[in-house]
Order: sequence, then structure tokens, then C-alpha cells
Amino acid sequence: LLSHTAGLPQQVSDEAWRAETREGVVRAMLASPPGARTYTYSNVGYMVAGVMLERVAHASWEELMRTRVFAPLGMTSCGFGAPA
Repeated sequence: LLSHTAGLPQQVSDEAWRAETREGVVRAMLASPPGARTYTYSNVGYMVAGVMLERVAHASWEELMRTRVFAPLGMTSCGFGAPA
């Protein structure tokens, strides 16, 4: 999945973005026809991995990033999404 050989598309489709949750977006992308099994960089693969992590950790991706990455590294000015 994270080696970019899962056949997922490079980006999330416009239709998938209509889902109301991150998991809904991933489900929509996994329902799409698989691509080639060769290397293709895919942001979607990271989204799938994030949803998997949320499920097993019982916490949101944002909370996991805050507690497991930002805090241990002393990062106090980190955020999510495009800069405002």
C-alpha cells in the first residue's frame, strides 16, 4: 500500500470527496476499478493507511498525529490542511 504498488489512483476522485467522512472517501476509492500493479505514487494509499490506523487505534488521525508525532517531537505550531 505505502510502496505505491497497490493499483490505487494517484488522487481522490471528485465523486469520492462527496463522502461525509474520511472512511467514506476511502471506501469510495477502494470501490473504483484497480489500476496497474506497477509503481504509481498515490496520495490515496496514505489516506487508506490513515483510516486503517484510526480503526485499530480508536482515535482520529488528527489526534494520533498530535499525541504520537507532534508532542513527542516538541512540535507546537503544526496543523492540518492547507495554510490559512
